Amino acid sequence: MKKNEIVFLFDVDGLIAETPHEQAWYKAAIEWNIISPDFDFTHFYAEKIAGEPGITGAKNILSYLRENNGLTYFERENINDSDLMKKKASEFRSPVKQKYVEDMIAQGEFKVFYDIAKIILKSKLDSIPIAVVSSSENAEEILKKIKISELSEKVGIPYTTTDTSMNYFDIFETNALGAISYWKGFQIEKANHYAMAYGKLIQKINSEESPYVVVFEDAPKGISAVSNLGFYSVGISRKSKTGKDLASKRELQEAGASIVLNEDELDEISYKELKSQIYQLLPVINTVNV
Repeated sequence: MKKNEIVFLFDVDGLIAETPHEQAWYKAAIEWNIISPDFDFTHFYAEKIAGEPGITGAKNILSYLRENNGLTYFERENINDSDLMKKKASEFRSPVKQKYVEDMIAQGEFKVFYDIAKIILKSKLDSIPIAVVSSSENAEEILKKIKISELSEKVGIPYTTTDTSMNYFDIFETNALGAISYWKGFQIEKANHYAMAYGKLIQKINSEESPYVVVFEDAPKGISAVSNLGFYSVGISRKSKTGKDLASKRELQEAGASIVLNEDELDEISYKELKSQIYQLLPVINTVNV
């Protein structure tokens, strides 16, 4: 295998960590009397909010979320003007939702997925260039709270570093995180986040060729985005806290995922086997040293 012949890009929300965004949106929706506490919010979150920039998630909640065939927030408040809709969505997102998410992150109320951590650490040790992508503005803060020494010990993969303060954010060559969700007032789509991460990674590793790109994603929208870019993808089907599939293997396949694994399969597969499956997808590559 030639140096830098392949690069890996990893999504954050729902793949690397179960961030508290869903719970924060849920609490904000209750605060604004849009839903009751016993409302099953997970399906709506997966369909209309996950993977979207914060302002889009806010607009979708106020525009589409209704309980028991009741009125949406905008219908209830008789808001039809687009500027006022945008203003209300901004107010709903910050400070209401954002205050919840910041408090939960500060208290460490998020889950780290160790199954994908094993792949990330092994990729790094294997000298495969890696980058991280998220439309969330809180992704960097979450990654920086996870120490590599503790993560390495937890997953049983020795990762030697002289920097004891090294965190999850530091391990990636580069990133395209939520700070670039907008450019001169225009929303940047998820595909552009991945394209930016790829471009920054190519510049960082000083590659003279265009390496193959493999994206690890858990959302069908993200899979579709990278498929349109011509990237390969590994779709991960995760479950909610209630045991429901956030995105089924079939949905990920239909979105264009090259390889699809559920959580049990991801936990059981070895890095070597997964890498072999990935390399079998690539049209022109020497797999002798895989």
